[in-house]
Amino acid sequence: MKYRRTFVAVNLPEKAKKTIIEATGEWRNWPVRWTFERDIHLTLEFLGDTAIDEIALIGQKISEVAARTEPFNLIFDRFVFGPKDFTEKENPRMIWLEGPENENLVQLQNNLTATLGTGGEKRRKYRPHITIGRIKPGTDFKIFPRSLDIKIVISFVVKSMEFMESELTQDGRKYTILLSAPFGI
Repeated sequence: MKYRRTFVAVNLPEKAKKTIIEATGEWRNWPVRWTFERDIHLTLEFLGDTAIDEIALIGQKISEVAARTEPFNLIFDRFVFGPKDFTEKENPRMIWLEGPENENLVQLQNNLTATLGTGGEKRRKYRPHITIGRIKPGTDFKIFPRSLDIKIVISFVVKSMEFMESELTQDGRKYTILLSAPFGI
């Protein structure tokens, strides 16, 4: 059986992606694998290895959730080291962009996991964030500032979600949209 590595995401508008890249420009010499501008997104649900013969049904379910969802505003306003549960013995592995809690986003993610059947009792709480970069393994965390104090406000209306494929290539990850599901249709 053949598989594709898939996830569901909100792709950011081009203007928002450019703002993020510009805001992090002074950090680009850090030992971090930076997310390419074209690939900046907010993951709603990571599905992992998905059988090719299940892709159409999953796409249909994603479209059903999108049809029941009204567009909503989303704000991101701070860079942080992630994941949030790292300890003093364990250094963070990523640089994230986060924002204030958003009820519409949490509801969308809950509806998506319920419809796809991907939720579970042992599942971690959904933490909306945009991964900006992954800190290279073995990096001495002492080279980084204690906090990422860059002022930024990214605000946009979420009008759709995308069913995406993630493919590992020699040049890094390549993301392909399998389905774009507009809201409220």
